[in-house]
Amino acid sequence: MIDWRTHAFTLVALFLALALGIAIGMMLDSSADVALKQQEAALVELQRRLTATQSILRQWESRLEGELEVRRQEEAQARAFLQETLRDRLAGRRVAVASLGEVPWGSVLEALSLAGAEKGRLLAVDGTWYTRRSEAFSRLEGEPSPAAAEASFAMAALMGKGPDVFFTLARGQEAGILMAGGEAEEATGLVILLDPSLTFPEVRDGLSIWLETARKAEKRAVVAVPLGSPPALAQALSTLPVPTVAGVDTPFGQAALIWLLAGGEGHLGPQPQPLPPWPSEEASP
Repeated sequence: MIDWRTHAFTLVALFLALALGIAIGMMLDSSADVALKQQEAALVELQRRLTATQSILRQWESRLEGELEVRRQEEAQARAFLQETLRDRLAGRRVAVASLGEVPWGSVLEALSLAGAEKGRLLAVDGTWYTRRSEAFSRLEGEPSPAAAEASFAMAALMGKGPDVFFTLARGQEAGILMAGGEAEEATGLVILLDPSLTFPEVRDGLSIWLETARKAEKRAVVAVPLGSPPALAQALSTLPVPTVAGVDTPFGQAALIWLLAGGEGHLGPQPQPLPPWPSEEASP
C-alpha cells in the first residue's frame, strides 16, 4: 500500500529545496550585480582621479617649461653680460687655478677664457690632505713638516716655478693631489677655489701655505668659494690678507673674480652689486 504522506513530504521537500535554490540563485545574482556596480563606480572614480592627475601634470610641465625658458633667457643675458664686461680684461696674463676639495670650476675657467687669460696649470687637492699629512708626520724642531714642504713645492710647480713634470704625481694621486693642463710657463695670477662643504679649520693650513708661497713669488692670488657656502666660511675668508669673492659660480661672482685679478681689492659677497671702475693697466700688478 502506497504511503501518500511519505510521497507528499518528499514532494514538499523537493519543492522547498527548489525554492531555496531559486532564492539563493537570486541572492547571488543580486550580490554579483552589486559587486559589478561597485567595480564600475570604482573604475569611474579612478578614471576621474587619473584625468585630474594628468591635468595637474600638464600644468606642472607647462610651468616647468616656462621656468626653464626664463632660466635660459637669464643664462643668455648673463653670458652676454660676462662677454661684454670681461672681454680682454686679462689679455696676455696666465692664470693658474687650484682647488681645495671638490669644486665645480668649469664656469671659472670659462670666465677666465672670456677675459682673455691664458690657461695656466690646474691643481686639485683633497680638502683634508694637508690636515692628514700634518697628523701623519710630526713637525721637527725648527723645520717645516713634510706636508708643508710638499704643499710649497706643489704651489711652486703650479705657479710655474717648479719642474715641467710634477715630481710627486704618482705619489700625489694616492695622497689626493692631481695636476693637469697648462704649460710650465710662469703664471701671473692664481685663483684658489675652496670646497663649500669643508670648514675653515680644514682648509686653513693648506690655504695659508699656498698664500705664503704665492706671496713670496709676488703673484696675485684671489680666494673664491661657490654660492651657498656656510656663512662661517665666508666670514673667515674676509679676514684673509688677499682679495676674496663668494658666489664665484654666479655671473656677478665671476665678474668680481676677474675684477680682483685685474687689480681690484676687497672681499666681495654673493649679492650682485655694481663693481667699482676697472683698475687701469698701470694700477694692475
